[in-house]
Amino acid sequence: MGLTTVEPQPGIDGLEEYKCMFCGMVKESQPIPASMAAVKNLYGFIKDAPEKKEPLPDKEKDQMAWVSAAKQHRAIAEEIILKELIYV
Repeated sequence: MGLTTVEPQPGIDGLEEYKCMFCGMVKESQPIPASMAAVKNLYGFIKDAPEKKEPLPDKEKDQMAWVSAAKQHRAIAEEIILKELIYV
């Protein structure tokens, strides 16, 4: 059996289908919720954050700068969650 996937987009559900490789008949089909796209986007943001921005300051040397940067990262993550997971 082959797997065909239509990736979910924010606000649009995706689709996963298992097809017979010989006749092409769909054996099983299941939706992929649009919220999965938002989760993947959030994980991508978290994964790419160190590359896109400066790393967090050393917590032991400059606690105030570390707290400020950590709050900024948290606010960005919360915005993604509220915008794409809750209001989709």
